[in-house]
Order: sequence, then structure tokens, then C-alpha cells
Amino acid sequence: MSTTTDCSKFDAVASIGRDGTMAGSGEAMRRLRQCRAALATWLQRSRDRRALAKMSDRELADIGVCRASVDAEIDKSFWRS
Repeated sequence: MSTTTDCSKFDAVASIGRDGTMAGSGEAMRRLRQCRAALATWLQRSRDRRALAKMSDRELADIGVCRASVDAEIDKSFWRS
């Protein structure tokens, strides 16, 4: 019994698009760019919310934001805008 895996069947499955057609490298790259952009957005939201959480009431007043708004914002999950 062989312990190696035939990856060719996985490659074929991985390259099938949502509509059932074979996805070209352009489509794969587009999807990768979309994922990368989404991850970058989520990371930035997370950083921004942490920075807001650390700000004092005085600092928040300087930028025109109340503590209640900050509390509502930092309670959101990273993927929510």
C-alpha cells in the first residue's frame, strides 16, 4: 500500500470555478487579490478599534467622538464595518 497521494485530482478540483467551468489563472489571481484586500481591511479595522479603545475621554472629545460610540464600535467583530 502506497502512502503517497495523487495530487493531480486535487489540482483539478481546486481549479473549478463556482459556475462549474475551469477557472483560469486570471480568475484565481482575482480571487486571491479579493481575499488579500479583505484581510487587509479586517486587520486595519482591528487596529483602529484597539487604538480607539485605548484613547482617553479627552482624546475622544478632541476628535469629536463620544465613549458610547467607541464602545459600540469596539464591540463589533473584526469583519463588520
